[in-house]
Amino acid sequence: MRYLTIQNERDTFQVSGLVLGSNYFGTVISESDSFAMMDYFFEHQGNCIDTARSYANWLPDGESASERMVGRWMRGVERDKVVISTKGGLPDGINQNPGAPVVSRITRKDLYEDLSKSLDVLGTDYIDLYWLHRDDPGTPVGEIVELVNEFIQKGYVRAVGASNWSVERIAEANAYAKRHGLSGFSMSQIQWSLASCTPESWGDDTLICMNDEEYRWYLENKFPVMAFSSQAKGIFSKSIEQGMDSLSEKVRTRFLNESNIRRIERVRVLCDRYGVSPATVCLSYILSNPVPGAAIIGCSNPSQLADSMRSGDFVLSMEDIQYLTQD
Repeated sequence: MRYLTIQNERDTFQVSGLVLGSNYFGTVISESDSFAMMDYFFEHQGNCIDTARSYANWLPDGESASERMVGRWMRGVERDKVVISTKGGLPDGINQNPGAPVVSRITRKDLYEDLSKSLDVLGTDYIDLYWLHRDDPGTPVGEIVELVNEFIQKGYVRAVGASNWSVERIAEANAYAKRHGLSGFSMSQIQWSLASCTPESWGDDTLICMNDEEYRWYLENKFPVMAFSSQAKGIFSKSIEQGMDSLSEKVRTRFLNESNIRRIERVRVLCDRYGVSPATVCLSYILSNPVPGAAIIGCSNPSQLADSMRSGDFVLSMEDIQYLTQD
């Protein structure tokens, strides 16, 4: 397993290159499967579980389901061996009725409330990596940086990340933090995979998807990225192993375009060359990238997780990475 170093003005710790996503723990995924996957993940050198205050809140009886499941599992493990990654401040209107107004929750009241609930539900005194789930471009970054530094100074949070923030706003926030001797953002979480897509193809203009401009900034600044939907909802695995007809409508809408069809064939070539699965090639694209990256793996069952974990120490060359992305 490869690891990334996360640091700020007060703390330093490591995050495994593969991060276990828990979006559906406690709802679609049963407690027994959730526990089995967390056990397997840690037995194979993973150390970070990613969740969010909002996960499953849109489902009947789903409030806090993911964080609660992770919290129950954590009762049986050593707390300092687990890196907890969770998020707060998701705007009202996200994941609700289509057309619902999106209302920012990047406020002192909302963020303190979300953080307090996450700490309680997870059964812990601190969060290792706390993400602001969306930006509010209408709020000066200085106010946001000052607020999250209260979390760090009070010991509630070790480091803060920006989830679905543009590189311009991350750079502005970190410049403010540096000028004032504060901790800035330590990591970014955006949609990043071998497959190209856009917020429009997701139907959510509050998302940030990796593109050429974003990629150049991350590369120049060597700023670490935690990639969500790092396997693009399985478009490469399903297309290669089951055929294009197996793709769901959601996958087709988000990811099926001419560029990705060409990339599917290149993944097939590398699978044959190295004798590995499409999941291994796609995850290694993130882990072997010159942009420091960790990949969230959102598996539905233990067998999928076992396949994804094989990419933990598989390395693609720069030539392979350039081959996969040439258009």
